[in-house]
Amino acid sequence: MKNLILVTLFALLFFISGNLLAQELVEDNLDIETSIVLLTLFDINREQPYDQDDFFEIFYFTDEDYILLPANLIAPYLEVELNFNRDLSLLTLEKEDREVRVDLRAKEYLDHPEWNERTPVIYGGEFYLAKEVFEYLTDYQISWNNSLQEVVVEGKFFEDIEIEDGLEEDEEEKIIYQKEEKEILGEELAAFQLSSVHYRVQLNLEDRIFGDLNKDLTGDLNFYGRTGNWAYYFNNDLKYNIDSSEIEYELDKLKFKYQENNMLIIAGDHDFRLEETMGNNEMQGVYFSLPDRLSYKLIPYTNVTVKVKREDQISLYLNDNLVKKRNIKSDGEYTFENIELRARYLNKIEVVKITSEGKEERNVSYLAGSSDVLNSTVKETEVFAGRYRDDDYSGEGWEGYFGALRANYVSEFHKNKP
Repeated sequence: MKNLILVTLFALLFFISGNLLAQELVEDNLDIETSIVLLTLFDINREQPYDQDDFFEIFYFTDEDYILLPANLIAPYLEVELNFNRDLSLLTLEKEDREVRVDLRAKEYLDHPEWNERTPVIYGGEFYLAKEVFEYLTDYQISWNNSLQEVVVEGKFFEDIEIEDGLEEDEEEKIIYQKEEKEILGEELAAFQLSSVHYRVQLNLEDRIFGDLNKDLTGDLNFYGRTGNWAYYFNNDLKYNIDSSEIEYELDKLKFKYQENNMLIIAGDHDFRLEETMGNNEMQGVYFSLPDRLSYKLIPYTNVTVKVKREDQISLYLNDNLVKKRNIKSDGEYTFENIELRARYLNKIEVVKITSEGKEERNVSYLAGSSDVLNSTVKETEVFAGRYRDDDYSGEGWEGYFGALRANYVSEFHKNKP
């Protein structure tokens, strides 16, 4: 009888533990790795960076040209609340009166099926989600610059600072600048900082026909950090033969990055893209741009304003895909902000309004998505120089040398001048 009770208890524990394990989420096994990039929060009112993270980790899918952002890492920057229900495998993100629910088992964005093509990913204990999730929650504009390996979040981040009465205008601006600089930069940067170390180790076993079993350890060892105002990245390739104790070492990539004073400098190894000439390439040399964020590289966006009344329901479709839906709580106007257009394409924008009486109204318009329209007085310069090789280049060493210059200069035009 005692043995029967013990067997029954073990069976019950095994059943319960089996159910608990079955409820655990399984991490995705992807063919690509995460990328360490620069995250910049840019204040659109002050036209200056609010905060930066030099070691922000994302997934970038090159064929489909989209990114997934780590929810736990970006949420504190955007003041988004996360709630994970393990029993339901449901991740909920909230900010003020907006909410996004993600079914992590079915890999779906509930109530937002238009995002499902950018499937959520579970990797390294982190949830990677489409950038549209955070644009919807915050009304911020989030863009990805593959050439600069940078994620830019544009919005209103600075809070208004009260100024003492009796100060001159120049003194007020100086106080504001000093307070903001202290909040952003904090203490002075140390001369040399090691921020993180990433490594990957692989054991290779080769059974030779006329010899013993060959055993090699190969791996990548990557260092990320800062020295002064420069961020650095070292990629090291290692190979160790267990039998002979021989070590092979190669410094595969070296990269320094400076992004201060409205300019960007990259020295060392860098990936770039020239769409209409060389395509995707690796380079080793120097990259320079002034300012650090070039307007012609921005994704085209637009705003759509609709006259509404209380209890109306309005939906915005872009190229026949639902982008946003809102229930109106007061009379007046509602603006769909930061609608991302398809570049070099005549975009179809359709607004569907269902009135409180149940009447449906549709308004269709077309807008060309152009990233080449610049504001007046724009002055921008971009310079590349170094040696290069194509992504598909199979030879040894480098394919050749190159230099490139791109510039945009726009001056105001006055009709009343001769």
